Amino acid sequence: MLNTIWRKLLLANWEQRVSAILTGIFLYQFVIWIMKEDGLWLPETVSFVTGTLFLIAITYFIPRLHEGWRSIIQFLLIVWFHGIGMGYSFVPVKIISWQEAVRWIALNAGQLEPYIWFSLCAWIIYQFTMWSVRSRFRVSVLIFVSIMFFAIRDSFSTIFL
Repeated sequence: MLNTIWRKLLLANWEQRVSAILTGIFLYQFVIWIMKEDGLWLPETVSFVTGTLFLIAITYFIPRLHEGWRSIIQFLLIVWFHGIGMGYSFVPVKIISWQEAVRWIALNAGQLEPYIWFSLCAWIIYQFTMWSVRSRFRVSVLIFVSIMFFAIRDSFSTIFL
């Protein structure tokens, strides 16, 4: 009985899990190429984007999770990861007006800049890629866009390929 439950949990949505792993590897090749060019991204940016790709891929191993909840968990994991990595410390502000609320957001969210923006963009690209691999036509478009990215990036890169 217990063996059957584990088998059902592990084999449920196995296509999506394999797609998540392959999508992470696919996107990581872009990170590696950008990393190899000196001065384009800081090492911290590479670390945060790589960690973000890893955390997003892990969330696809949670069985039977609705896409909306998965997206919320992914966002919270990205913010948590940046909070740990950036040494976040909570700044309390007494909120009695909209200006104070905006000030509180700026003081707390501003501690995660600028790396959070790279990771959020990587998250959006990961989500778009996961959506793209669900049909043949979108996979073809994704491959074409990837080749165009590499071709354009190679034209303006200092790395000889």
